[in-house]
Amino acid sequence: MVRHLVSRSIALALAMFAFASAARADDPQPLTYQHALTNGQQVLLDVNDDIKADLRVEAWDRTGVDATVSPSGHTADSVRLSGSIENGTLAMHVIASPSPQKGFFGWLGFYRPDAKIELHVPRGVSLSVHVINGPIVVENVTGPLRVTLVNGPITVHGAGTVLYLATTNGPVDAYIAKITAQPDITISTTNGPIDVTVPKGFKASVHASTVLGPVENKLADNSGPGTVSLETVNGPVSIGPQ
Repeated sequence: MVRHLVSRSIALALAMFAFASAARADDPQPLTYQHALTNGQQVLLDVNDDIKADLRVEAWDRTGVDATVSPSGHTADSVRLSGSIENGTLAMHVIASPSPQKGFFGWLGFYRPDAKIELHVPRGVSLSVHVINGPIVVENVTGPLRVTLVNGPITVHGAGTVLYLATTNGPVDAYIAKITAQPDITISTTNGPIDVTVPKGFKASVHASTVLGPVENKLADNSGPGTVSLETVNGPVSIGPQ
């Protein structure tokens, strides 16, 4: 009797999970936002923890910002995109309203909507991105870049030399294309490897550490004046030239 009830409970939970995870056939139209930046204006994108994001940021040779959010899933209609000027910074927020996190299955995240997010920004902009559930890809943004994530990988290609990249569960892969300033680079994760590629002529004092994994530093000059900090717990750490 008990075994039968347990089996029925498991089957019901799996059925509800499949229902909650299924994509809707009538996903809403993409949400869009555009804004022309003033000279030197910083940009912030914040995605709250109700949303499973797939974020891609690409630089372009324009002075404005263009954001497109394509929601999907059972609660796709709850996704909202907004933008405003906050303390001089263009701040864009992607939220789910009302929050789908209600009851047991909401707590487990079964009803969280998915959102594919595409963001275009000027190449040299100062950009901050805060996401809970990734992944995140940033292409060719050479200005100061700050990316924080909890669950998912961070991939940065064509970056400058002022970087802060942090995740908890996932690898970090950073390809630095040009020396834009004295290097000031901090990259950290808990579960995952860190791999950094730098341009020729790159000089910095490197601190690299891991608990479970090797550390490989192929830089010819570690004398500075810039600094690089690379830290993980589970995974290898490597830095080297192109």
